[in-house]
Amino acid sequence: MLSGICLGLLSYKPQYGLLFPLVLIAASQWQVFFTAAAVAAAMAAASWLAFGSESWQAFVHWLPMFSQAFLTEAAPIGARCKHLRIGAVLRRQRAAGVGFPVDHDASVAVALVLLWRSRIRYSLKAAALAVGTLLVTPYLFLYDLLVLAIPVAFVVRLGLSDGFRRYELPALGLIAFLLMFYPLLRHRPALPRR
Repeated sequence: MLSGICLGLLSYKPQYGLLFPLVLIAASQWQVFFTAAAVAAAMAAASWLAFGSESWQAFVHWLPMFSQAFLTEAAPIGARCKHLRIGAVLRRQRAAGVGFPVDHDASVAVALVLLWRSRIRYSLKAAALAVGTLLVTPYLFLYDLLVLAIPVAFVVRLGLSDGFRRYELPALGLIAFLLMFYPLLRHRPALPRR
């Protein structure tokens, strides 16, 4: 029930919750699933009571335009925060002129469902879900990469209990190096092809 409450509270950033219902159903975690759904509905109702229906109407009104400009045409969000934004896989593919990556998202979802139905350790399932969440989200900001602390923590925990493989520590060091120096790189997003 506590897990469901925490997942329901995460609904304030719904783009991160795309895979959670699938893995909860795959793992038959019905109590977590229904608790999360109830908490998310309660949060939506509380926001409606606090801010009125105008905020929800504005959300519904602007969603198609935001989707068209940001996800389909790969337009920047704003000049002020360009240095904080990093392209998610979806935006990178759109900017490169590749078709809408439904197959990419579907493959990540299918892989996670199969993983969560298997007998693999829970820590590896949780690590894969955190990485998968970042792979299917429509957009990412630099601060969103904090989610990667979850799979790193699970891998380190496994390594400390069972011993690290030869390549794991260098791989973790390389990932940490790349994440620390990525914000220093100046790059320009590719313009969509016409």
